[in-house]
Amino acid sequence: MTRVSLEKYHDIVVRLKELKTTIVTDSVKGSSDEYPYTSHSITLHGVRNDEKTREEVKTYLNKEKVP
Repeated sequence: MTRVSLEKYHDIVVRLKELKTTIVTDSVKGSSDEYPYTSHSITLHGVRNDEKTREEVKTYLNKEKVP
């Protein structure tokens, strides 16, 4: 491997780690399932899993395998 390819490899590994660990937060309104049906906020946390992110991960994984 050349120096340039090693630098690119490091960038690819770092970007993959970012994509796989970026936490997305959202909140929704919900209510109790029993009387009194009081409304409350629910916060959701997770990893982004949209088509664009999956394609980017797939692209970086393919680049990572190329020497």
